[in-house]
Amino acid sequence: MLVLVNGLPLFSKRLVKDLNSLDKNNTYVFADTYYSLWDKIKFFALIPFSKIVISFNGVSDNSGSLNWVLKFKKKLVMQWQGTDVSLAVERFNNNTINRKYIDNALHFTDAIWLKKDLDTFINSVKLVNFKHFNFLKNETNYKKNSVLSYIGKGRESFYGYDDLLLAAKKIPEIDFNIIGSDGDGLACVSNIKFHGWVDEVVVNKLMRETSIFVRLTKHDGNSVSVYEALGNGCEVIWSYPSEKSYLATNSTELISVMNDLVYKITERNFTPNDSNYSYIQDNFNKEKIIGNYINVLNEFSKIK
Repeated sequence: MLVLVNGLPLFSKRLVKDLNSLDKNNTYVFADTYYSLWDKIKFFALIPFSKIVISFNGVSDNSGSLNWVLKFKKKLVMQWQGTDVSLAVERFNNNTINRKYIDNALHFTDAIWLKKDLDTFINSVKLVNFKHFNFLKNETNYKKNSVLSYIGKGRESFYGYDDLLLAAKKIPEIDFNIIGSDGDGLACVSNIKFHGWVDEVVVNKLMRETSIFVRLTKHDGNSVSVYEALGNGCEVIWSYPSEKSYLATNSTELISVMNDLVYKITERNFTPNDSNYSYIQDNFNKEKIIGNYINVLNEFSKIK
C-alpha cells in the first residue's frame, strides 16, 4: 500500500526513511505541504492512490490538505507531538475546536501525559513511539559534576531558566552549561556558561562530558534530548515523568534532586550511568520501534 506523510518535516522525513528501510511491502512518501508548492501538488496527485495518510501533527482547526484526504475518504492517522495538543485542549475548552479531522482519524502520541490530555476530547488514543536511538557507550569518567540544559533563545522562562538560575546560586560548585540561548539580557552567576546555538556534534560532546542533564519545560512532548542524554549515560532531571529520569517541576525539587545525584555520581567515581545507556539500547532500537509502528499501520489498513 501507499502511505502519504505530511506535517512537521524534521520528524516526517526521518520516519519515512525509516519506514521505507524496514518495510518492503509498502511505500511511504513525504510531502511538505507547509512550505513547498511542488509537494502540495505531489500530495494532491497521490491521494487517490494512497491507503493511509499520516499527519505528523494533530490538527484541530483547518487544513486544506486534510480536506482532500477526507473528500477521497482515505484512512487518516494523526501523530500528536506537543504544542498541537495544548492548542487542541485550549480550543476544546473554548468550544472552538474543529472536529472534522479528529472524528475521522486514528490518533497516535508517544507520551503518556499527552495521551491523558487527548483523552479529554478523543475517545481512543494509541501510545505509539516512532523515535529510536543508537549510541556508543560512554566509557570516559567525568572530570567533575556538571549540568547541561537546552534553553530556547527568547523563551528562557518557558524552558525553566529561572529555576536553573536559583539552582546555580544554591550549588555554586557545579558548572551549568546552557545551549540554545546566548544569555543576552538574562540575570546570571559565574558558574553558568551560555554556549548559544551549537551544532549536533557539539551537543553530543557536551552530553558525554556532563553528568546531569536538566529539562524543565512548562509543556513538553516526548523529548528527544532526554533520550539522547540517557543514551550517553547522563543522569536526567525532567519536568515530566519518565522511567529512567528524575522528576522536578520547580527550583526546590530541582535543587533537592541535584544534591542527591551529585552524591550518587561522586560515590561511583564519576562514571556515566551504564543502566541508562542499556535502557536506551534495549527499548529504543530502530527495529523494535519502527517495526511496531508498521504493525499498527498494517492493522489499521485492514479495518473496513
